[in-house]
Amino acid sequence: MSMQFQFEQPPEGEDKPAFLSKPGFYHVAVLAQNPQPIGKNQQYIDGLEVQFGVLAGTHLDQFDTSYTCIFIKGNANHSDGGRFCNLKLLKLFTALGLLGEHAPGQQTTLDTSLLVGRQCVIEVESKKNSEGSKNPDGFHIEFKGAQVFHVDDPAVKDVPKHPEFLGIIPKELRRAATTFKNDNPPPAAGAAAATPSAPDQPKPRLSVAQMLGAGAGAGSVHAPAADTSDV
Repeated sequence: MSMQFQFEQPPEGEDKPAFLSKPGFYHVAVLAQNPQPIGKNQQYIDGLEVQFGVLAGTHLDQFDTSYTCIFIKGNANHSDGGRFCNLKLLKLFTALGLLGEHAPGQQTTLDTSLLVGRQCVIEVESKKNSEGSKNPDGFHIEFKGAQVFHVDDPAVKDVPKHPEFLGIIPKELRRAATTFKNDNPPPAAGAAAATPSAPDQPKPRLSVAQMLGAGAGAGSVHAPAADTSDV
């Protein structure tokens, strides 16, 4: 008796890593965000979960992989009083154009749903797994310090970037190289109108293909040749 089995074939004919697995600098886009992440113990974490999609970077074979990180809010119980965690959040929001001029000590409310689709450059490193993990002899990828940069920051001008994706960044989110020489970047686009997002309704996830428009199929978006121009 004939029995039929139906399945959808993947875009690639060979096995392709789904998650970022090599250290380096990467041009990324925010695919999803969650202002109320839940930890392994099913408890809420006081921070912001961000999923990045890799567009280009140190290793071309990492294109279209993803990397998820939770940016913890700093608090007084941390050894440094929360300074480093809050610095990491500050750099993230500034690099993605959601926060403009730095206002030391000011309580700030932002609509983190606006992060989805925005682009930046991050640096990640390889760290050995802890002794109590399922694979204590293995390694994992994690953020290197607070290494988050605006795509136009001269500090990352030599990091390969995907020219097609750079081309869809709204003009108001781009910056001249000279604006990075001081601590007062221009006001962030749309920051004044920002309102808190509903914590249980994060913006729908994007795919790397969808970022180039509704008509861009997965097969039409390809890893670029290294672009090291000063954008």
